[in-house]
Amino acid sequence: MHYFSTGLDWMNIGVSENVNWLIRVSKEMIPALTAIIKRHLEDDVPIIMEGDFLCPDLAASFSGSEVKSLFIMERDKNQILQNLMNREGGSPQHSRADISIAYGEWLTEVCKKKGINVIESRPWNNALSRALEYLE
Repeated sequence: MHYFSTGLDWMNIGVSENVNWLIRVSKEMIPALTAIIKRHLEDDVPIIMEGDFLCPDLAASFSGSEVKSLFIMERDKNQILQNLMNREGGSPQHSRADISIAYGEWLTEVCKKKGINVIESRPWNNALSRALEYLE
């Protein structure tokens, strides 16, 4: 979590080292996210978690039917570039898009091994129905 205080420049460490960092941070987040999920289960309060640092290991650690997991992937570099520009402005961020694609490939591979569902983000017009199909 203290990556930015290391003095490393993400632009100079390459795609694979950035992916390794994402993996390490996602694994560091597991205990905190597990505590949040367990608290919601105890209180019987629904929660949806989404974000970059959700690790398949977290999803696989819950075997009951109370916790359901689904990873949604965007594999198209042009769409990722557009998403980044829409969100942050500026010029196309090819390095970040490459990192996103590589991290998504890692996530997909690990999810397959752990039996966690992965769906494509598009077509967007039926993404919700596809997600609900896997979560039922």
